[in-house]
Amino acid sequence: MVKRLLLSTMAATIVCAFASAQISNAAARLTAEGKEWNYDCTKYFGIKPICTTPSKSLRFSGKTIKGGREYFVLTSSKNTADTVALIREEDGKVYVCADSPVLHMDYEAPQTDEYQVNDFKTEPGGKYKGLVSEPRGYSVCDIEVLKVDTVGIGGRSFRKQTVRPVSQYTDCAYDVVEGIGCLDEWFFLPGKIDYTTGQTNPHYSIISLKNVKDDEDYELFSINDIYPKPEPEFATTIREDRVWAYSVNGKEKRLKAGTPELTDYGYYYPVLDEHGDSLALMSEWRDYGRVERYGRGDPELLQQHWSDLDMYYGGYDVYRFGAEVGHKYRTIGLSNGPDRYKKLDVTVVSVDTVVIAGEKCRRQTLAAEGRPGEKFVAVEGIGINRGWLHLPAWGDKEAEEAIGVPVLTEVRDIEGNVIFKHEDFGPDAGVEETLTDNAISKDARMYDLNGREIRNPEPGTVYIQGGRKHVATRGNTL
Repeated sequence: MVKRLLLSTMAATIVCAFASAQISNAAARLTAEGKEWNYDCTKYFGIKPICTTPSKSLRFSGKTIKGGREYFVLTSSKNTADTVALIREEDGKVYVCADSPVLHMDYEAPQTDEYQVNDFKTEPGGKYKGLVSEPRGYSVCDIEVLKVDTVGIGGRSFRKQTVRPVSQYTDCAYDVVEGIGCLDEWFFLPGKIDYTTGQTNPHYSIISLKNVKDDEDYELFSINDIYPKPEPEFATTIREDRVWAYSVNGKEKRLKAGTPELTDYGYYYPVLDEHGDSLALMSEWRDYGRVERYGRGDPELLQQHWSDLDMYYGGYDVYRFGAEVGHKYRTIGLSNGPDRYKKLDVTVVSVDTVVIAGEKCRRQTLAAEGRPGEKFVAVEGIGINRGWLHLPAWGDKEAEEAIGVPVLTEVRDIEGNVIFKHEDFGPDAGVEETLTDNAISKDARMYDLNGREIRNPEPGTVYIQGGRKHVATRGNTL
């Protein structure tokens, strides 16, 4: 009896498992209650993303009848009375009702009772008539299926199509996933617009799918499942967990980055001195190794009107760690003129690497316009050997001599551990002259690279005197 009961239980288990397998292999429906599509809105200036904030969340809330057809009612998750669209699907095809509120301002699409938006059964090379988003609204055109493959979501395989609308307004390809919808912009209105082409206003926003969740807030799908975010190629230079220590005229000065501030051109870190005063606003594009200083609204640059300066979306380039040997770019430096700052070109002379906190970072030797024979060294994640983090000392020589040249002595982490020393810039980096017995600066006091006063520097060591770095030889004593 027990044996028979055991066999019956095993058979029932196998039947249930088979039934589950059958269900899991069934086509996933797009129109199903209990799912919520969550979107982000990213604001751009040119090609640079300024900030990303949560946008709408959409879900299906009940059904309705229109023209004899049953549609699912797509609403805002926050207000289910706010109807966005009426959607139905049949045999792998998805349709949106022409009476949907989201389409009421459309003047491009031909008038009909509904529009097809997807056909998940079309194979590569096939086409179907579909509604797409375009800069001027919506239109119906041929949609060509370029590729079909599968993606794994929650242990199941779903069909993913790469499609391209054959339209005069856009030829950008985009992806649609069975049960999820379009991955670019709204899931029920396929399309992908190249906003940078013919863009007269550099400010624009793009809606993008973030994830899909169930009623219990469990994430069923994340856009990162298909488009994982790659690690940026370059190390972070402007960061809150580091302190930059400088020696200026024998005194130590410290800089650190504060909490990022949102400007019209994105988030910028304030560069703070030891008193907490903001000296500049800095940002960086880690994908390109570019570090820039905010130009518009910067108190030090506010009165500058440099229409011909290479300004990228609100900022002036300070470093380009992605630049290779021979590359030239325009930046800013100190000036002895009334404006205090000048435009100049710097050229990458050599590139190698240095290890910082276990990470390989690019080290560039740079030559500055108007400063022949002088060497500047910039290190990814650190900054420049001569000058401030936000303002390298490659401007006018007279301006530097008037205020003293800041020398980066070391960079520390938030716990005070030294992760970079001046000598890591390389041998003789930025050393301008070698003192002899008779070549003593007007300010006779000497300091080591930590800002401590010294009297008898060892021959061959670097020390500070009169706000400048020197290499000690015999006879340099006080």
